[in-house]
Amino acid sequence: MMMTRCNYPTLNKAIKKDTPYKVNNVIHIENVESISIVLYDTMPEQEEFPHLTEPVLGIAFFKGNDEDGWENVGPNGWEVIL
Repeated sequence: MMMTRCNYPTLNKAIKKDTPYKVNNVIHIENVESISIVLYDTMPEQEEFPHLTEPVLGIAFFKGNDEDGWENVGPNGWEVIL
């Protein structure tokens, strides 16, 4: 069985559907060579991080274009900013 990655027709759709954390707000998108780096805020899972009550900053990396489609090429993560 072959696993394939999902491609989405727009970067906005890829951000919404292919980011492992719920994106509240996209803060900034920076294009570096063929990668779009997306900075966003998200709420951490309250069961896992009950002490975090404010949004945290997340980052995701996407590759593609509106013609061929977009995919999340990772890594993905978030960080608490104090």
